[in-house]
Amino acid sequence: MEITFENGVYYAPGKRVLYYYSVNRLFPTVAVFIILEVILSFLKSKNLFILNSSYLIIVGIVFCAIAFLVAWVEYKSVQFMFDEFAFHIKKGFLSKSENAIPYRQIQFINHSQNINQKMLGMMNVVIETAGESDTKNGLGDEGKLPILDAMIALSIEKELLKRSNINSVKNS
Repeated sequence: MEITFENGVYYAPGKRVLYYYSVNRLFPTVAVFIILEVILSFLKSKNLFILNSSYLIIVGIVFCAIAFLVAWVEYKSVQFMFDEFAFHIKKGFLSKSENAIPYRQIQFINHSQNINQKMLGMMNVVIETAGESDTKNGLGDEGKLPILDAMIALSIEKELLKRSNINSVKNS
């Protein structure tokens, strides 16, 4: 299934990315509260702790809500857009930045997946441009889309190839 993009419309990285961020934020939070509950149960059995565990459950629910809110902010902090002359990447939630990459400067489009991303159907996309900064020192990440749904990533790659007239694509 190919996704078509309209000029001037910002797009999100895909719903799978929201699920990915949510699991990455919720799992450690839930694990910590399960461990705390086990410790408190042990202390209660030895009559060393008299606090009711229902407070821990309430605090756990609040922390899980905060973790989901952080995941949602992380998801909403990256958007992309095509226009007539450039590909735009908007990053950040409180401190926003937007980079416009002119199609004529695009040299390569790299995509990569680690094993978790491959299993979950997600992918990273890096757009290399002419005159790009030093990427080894982290200065040239203006063309980096951190994590996207794989279908969206491949559609972006195809659209950028079409608009920039690149004949070669380098896969990592």
